[in-house]
Amino acid sequence: MRCSLDLLLAYMDDQLSSPVRDRVRHHLARCPVCRAELAQMRAMRELLATVPAPTPPPGLVETIVGHVRFREAEQVRRRPQVRFWQGCFAGGAVAAAALAMWLVGSSWLERDSGVAAATALEAAVQEHIVYAALLETGAGDWVDWAWAPAGDRP
Repeated sequence: MRCSLDLLLAYMDDQLSSPVRDRVRHHLARCPVCRAELAQMRAMRELLATVPAPTPPPGLVETIVGHVRFREAEQVRRRPQVRFWQGCFAGGAVAAAALAMWLVGSSWLERDSGVAAATALEAAVQEHIVYAALLETGAGDWVDWAWAPAGDRP
């Protein structure tokens, strides 16, 4: 294994998988340069932990928020503006397409509904003929209805 500062940092932060961690540990046992580097990084971390965190300058939050709002406003200004006539044209095109679809759909339904009504009327007439024939023959017992479909039985 070659010497790697990135691997030493990950080893020190305990961010390596077990096999890689074992390889780094084995390398540290044989490499005095990496051992010295690791000891120096640990000492630096301990020293930095003792130093108090600096206080932010007054007004830092307001400055950051102001810059963010300024950038957002810039992005809004750069967006393309839709003119009134463009919106009217788009709205009119959508309305015309919706009207055309409604007209075509309603005429199609009227045409098909006539066929559906004729089919339903024909089925009702056929059912009436069957029942009339049964009544004329005097079929009034439950046994006589056995040949009829289950939904048509009295």
